[in-house]
Amino acid sequence: MSFGRIGAGLAVLATATGLLLSGCATTGVNKGDINLISVDQEIQMGRDFAAQIAKTYPLLKDEGINAYFQRLGEQIAKQSDWPDLQYHFQVVNTADVNAFAIPGGWVYIHRGLIERADNLSEVACVVGHEIGHVVARHGTELMTKQYGIALVTQLILGQNPALWEKIAAQLFTTAGVLHYSRKHELEADRLGIRYAYRAGYDPNGMVTFFEKLQALQKHEPSLIEVWFSTHPPTSERIKQAEKLIAELPAKPGLKKDEPSFHAIQKKLKALPKAKTLQEIQKEKEAKEGK
Repeated sequence: MSFGRIGAGLAVLATATGLLLSGCATTGVNKGDINLISVDQEIQMGRDFAAQIAKTYPLLKDEGINAYFQRLGEQIAKQSDWPDLQYHFQVVNTADVNAFAIPGGWVYIHRGLIERADNLSEVACVVGHEIGHVVARHGTELMTKQYGIALVTQLILGQNPALWEKIAAQLFTTAGVLHYSRKHELEADRLGIRYAYRAGYDPNGMVTFFEKLQALQKHEPSLIEVWFSTHPPTSERIKQAEKLIAELPAKPGLKKDEPSFHAIQKKLKALPKAKTLQEIQKEKEAKEGK
């Protein structure tokens, strides 16, 4: 082994040790969790991953619809524990009943979820849940655990540029996105209820949305295949949500619905029928001869 390689290895070790000793970057919500990626690095990472998603996912191009959910998301994000982050909200043009977030404030809502929602509060609570993932920095925490200290340190030092592309390809395929742990999902539920409530939305939308997922699992499972592959059992989440909501102080005037939301739904349903991510993936594989 050359002295150059030894020196590089010691540099990586020293950096990793320094990061561990200096503590983990935090927004306050996730204090004490291991996360070697700084907030600034996470924001840049989000931009890079968002560019990859734009190439991989069929994002909806309608400016009016996207602007509606950008306003909704910003309203809820202002009530979060990371209100000064620049958030981005985008509709994904698929039939899946799902939503997801990536590091750095990027939130994606599938068209199928919007179309299937009974009211605005259900979507608001789901958006709150995804903001919870961002605030708790679950994405970079997961990467720290999944790829290990050495690789993440190389990423931070800029010693492995190809690693960005590899991680993006593994995490953001059309088959699904970040597979958060049960702990992450339940924490995001708690934060989502809190943020939606603070923003003036009826938190019971979280419960009715989960009940909707249970019904879809029985009658139209293909629409929620991605959701159930990455989330804890819905019955457990319903129990937690009901308990949390019961503990919230009474708050008059909580918004459950508005006419403009149903106008958006009507506009979406008038578009050509959307496919699920699984259908898109199968068509892609068929064209490639796989």
